[in-house]
Amino acid sequence: MAEESKIAIIWNRFGPYHWARINAVAKCANILAIEMGQLDNKYAWELQQNSQNIAYELVFEQAVNTIAPKKIRKALIPCLDKHNPDVVAIPGYAFNYALVALSWCLKNNKAAIVLSDNNAFDRKRHKLKEYLKAKVVRLFGAGLVAGCDSRDYLVGLGLDDRRIYMGYDVVDNQFFAKQAQLAQANADKIRAKYGLPKQYFFCCARFEPKKNLLFLLEAFRQFQSYRSEISLVIAGDGSQRQPLETFIAIHQLENIYLLGFRQLNELAEIYGLAFAFVLPSLIEQWGLVVNEAMASGLPVIVSQACGCAKDLVSHTKNGMIFDPHNIDSLLQALDFIANDGNNAKIMGHYSQQRIKNWDLNRFSKALIDAATTAIQNKAKNSIWIQLYLYLLSLKANAPEVGGSG
Repeated sequence: MAEESKIAIIWNRFGPYHWARINAVAKCANILAIEMGQLDNKYAWELQQNSQNIAYELVFEQAVNTIAPKKIRKALIPCLDKHNPDVVAIPGYAFNYALVALSWCLKNNKAAIVLSDNNAFDRKRHKLKEYLKAKVVRLFGAGLVAGCDSRDYLVGLGLDDRRIYMGYDVVDNQFFAKQAQLAQANADKIRAKYGLPKQYFFCCARFEPKKNLLFLLEAFRQFQSYRSEISLVIAGDGSQRQPLETFIAIHQLENIYLLGFRQLNELAEIYGLAFAFVLPSLIEQWGLVVNEAMASGLPVIVSQACGCAKDLVSHTKNGMIFDPHNIDSLLQALDFIANDGNNAKIMGHYSQQRIKNWDLNRFSKALIDAATTAIQNKAKNSIWIQLYLYLLSLKANAPEVGGSG
């Protein structure tokens, strides 16, 4: 890719994960960061600072899912016209603003990269929708995906495997490793700060049905009947807080700690003192919290429904993969980790080694390689394609903001 080429990258809302990736790629490419809106109803992230004076545009001050589709088009197109990027990295193909950005690329003979962590099993698929989706996916010049499952899904939709790069869903590994070490060096202070027990499994997730937290509580209720010295700490918040609190009260569980929503710097300290990490999701496109836990040096117990499981978890080596519908499967995983503290430390060390291959540098290289490929594989524009994308954009879903964008 020519050095003067400008890459625009768009996300619904910038959280700490997004800025970490933007800052990393800005060190080796000409980047324009476009944030669609500074608010959302899922994450209480602190506003992130543009510390490196990267070219940046905020399209709306409110949440983008509250904006009418025509207003999004009216605001985003002038923004792209103003900066005239050579390549636009676009999160998915279902959001209104994503379709508008893709339409702009085709109309202006610019390259488009699809950013995706979707996979074939993350939800029920309908043939007609998949057919319509495939027509959109084939308009992208390249793809940047989370892992092998999301790569395979894009291939199934018609994007050439040779134009797909992996490394989309990454975190700042060095930050989590450093904070874990600091937390361990100041363990008493950190435990007092958050009211943490001495030994605990940790889970970080939104309190909503697909995260399967009631299942986790039931498994832990049974686990604690014979391993009462090990606690469960959960960070997060959401619509299922009341059911979770009710479950804890009914079963008189004393070793469960609900910490509420925590900012990234707080989570890093909590990871640092955990015994292991658990993610029980029924649906999870990837699971960036698993990256965080591994970077912090933890063994990870991960649902097989998580997109990251195949790429990040080596069963019995750095963690366990379990069936999120089967209590016994999770209990076996908890037992395996808990029965040998020294083995858990070895597994945590292996986690840190394995996650080194999924870092910010990988994202940067993959994005730049995808940009080069996309420039060489621009799709042809037509009035019919523009009409198709316009009609789809009017019906497009409001975006869900997540760690992966």
